[in-house]
Amino acid sequence: MNIVIVGGGTAGWLAALMISKTFKDKHTITLVESESIGIIGVGESSTGFLRGIVDNQVYDYGCNEFDFMKETKAVPKLGILFKEWDGLNKEYMEPIDGPAFETGLGTQSFLSFLKANNLDISLSTINGNLIKNNFSSFYNNGGVVSSDNRHAYNFDSKGAGNYFKKICSDSVKRVIGDVSDINLNDAGFVTSILMSSGETIDGDFFIDASGFSRIFSKKMEIEFIEYKDLTVNSAITFKLDYKYFNNKKFFYVISWAQKFGWMWMIPRADFIWCGYTYDNNYIDDGQAKAEIEEKLKTKIEVVRTLKFKPGRLEKTWNKNVLSIGLSSNFLEPLEATSIHGTIAQLNSFIHLYLEDSLEKTVTATKQEIYNEENLKMLENFRSFILLHYTGSRQDTKFWEKINNNALNNELIKKIISISKSRLLTNFDLNLNSAYGNANGSLFNYALCGLNHFSSNTADKELNMFNRLDIAKNQERYINEYLGSRNWITNEDFFDYLNSK
Repeated sequence: MNIVIVGGGTAGWLAALMISKTFKDKHTITLVESESIGIIGVGESSTGFLRGIVDNQVYDYGCNEFDFMKETKAVPKLGILFKEWDGLNKEYMEPIDGPAFETGLGTQSFLSFLKANNLDISLSTINGNLIKNNFSSFYNNGGVVSSDNRHAYNFDSKGAGNYFKKICSDSVKRVIGDVSDINLNDAGFVTSILMSSGETIDGDFFIDASGFSRIFSKKMEIEFIEYKDLTVNSAITFKLDYKYFNNKKFFYVISWAQKFGWMWMIPRADFIWCGYTYDNNYIDDGQAKAEIEEKLKTKIEVVRTLKFKPGRLEKTWNKNVLSIGLSSNFLEPLEATSIHGTIAQLNSFIHLYLEDSLEKTVTATKQEIYNEENLKMLENFRSFILLHYTGSRQDTKFWEKINNNALNNELIKKIISISKSRLLTNFDLNLNSAYGNANGSLFNYALCGLNHFSSNTADKELNMFNRLDIAKNQERYINEYLGSRNWITNEDFFDYLNSK
C-alpha cells in the first residue's frame, strides 16, 4: 500500500519508524512535514511504553537507548512527586513501576504495610527505593552501564522526532509543505491530499499526526467529543535552571497542585522544563504567571502559551484514515497519557491490524474492535486523571468544581468504595480490559496518597487476610534486588550522559 503520514512530530515519525521497520518493503511510506506549523515542544515525559520502542523490546526498530537520550536531552524518569493535591504541605511519590513481587491475585501487601504504618508508600517498589537513595535506574555491570528497564524518559519532543526520522529516513519519502485540501471519493474514503505548492499526493491509507489541527477528521466531519469534566484547558510553559534546586539532580517529575490547576517540572539533561496548566475560566495567562512567580519566589519567562480542549474523536479509525496522538485525543498533561496512548495506538494497529493490502486492512469488524478498545483505554485514562482531583483540597472554586466532577465519575465511585476495605487488584472493574490501560497499581498510589485508602483500613486489610508474612517477603525481595546491583548515583549518571 501507499501509506501517507501527515505530521512530522513525535507521533508522525514514530508511525513512520514502526511501519517501515516492521513491514520493510511491503508498503511505500510518505511523510508530509510542515515547516510552518511548529511542534508543541514543551518538554515531554513518557511512560515505559516509549522505552519499549527505544530499547527494541516490542520489535527491533534499530534504536539505541543512549543515542536516543543524547539526541533528546533525555534523563530516566522513575516516578512522579505529587505535591499539595490533598491539601497544602502534603505530598506523595508515585513510582512508575509496580509494587515488587506481587502475588497471583495482584495483592500488594507491602504497600498496605507501609500505609498502615504511615511510612513512605513509594518504598513498595524498586524505583521508589532508588529515588529515596538518589540512585538512577542504571548500574555498573563490570564496567558497562546497564539497566533492568524500569524507567521511562523525560525528553525533548522535537529531538525525539528528529531521532526517529534519522533511523528510518532511507525507507520513508519526506515531503516538506502544507496540506491545503483533502480529496474524498463518493464512499468518503481519502484518495489524495493537495499541497499548497499545487502537488497532489495519492495514497491508499492515511495516518493523521497533524496534532490539534486534525485536518482529516475536520474534512471527514468526524465529531470531536469534549470531556467537560476535565476542566484545565490552558497552559504557560517556562524553564528553570538546576540552580533553582541547588544543582540537585533528580529523576522524577514534579506535579504540584496550584490554586487553579497544577504545575509540572520535568528535569532533562540540559534544564528543567516547567509549565502551569490551568482552567482559564478563573485566571488568564498573566495571572497564571503571577501565581507561579509568587509560589516559586522567582521571576519566570513564559516560553509558550497553549490552549486546548479535553476530549476525543468519535472514531479514531475512520475508513482509510487512522488518527493518532493529539489528532485523536487529548485529555491533559497529567500522567503522560498522551505519548503513552499514541504508542498503544500504534503498537495495536501495526502489529494486530495492518496488513499488506487496503482490502485486508480496512474492514468494518477491524475498525469497530479497534475503536472500541481505544475508547476503553481513553475512558480508563479519563478516570485515572480525575481520581487525582478527589483529595481534600477545596480552597478555590476550581478545586470545588473539579472535585465534584471527579466524585461523580462512576468508575471512581466504585474504586473509592473498594478502597474503604482493601487495595485494588488488576482484576477489579475490568481495569485490564484494554491494551494500554493504567493498571490497578497506579490507581492504588493515588488512593493511598489521597488517603481514600487510610492507615486504619490498611491495618485491617493486613490482619483480615493474614498478609503480614507476604509483606515481609515482598520487602525482602526488594532489599535483595537492591543489594545485587552496583547502582550509579543521580549525579554520576547525569555526568555520564553529558559526557557522551
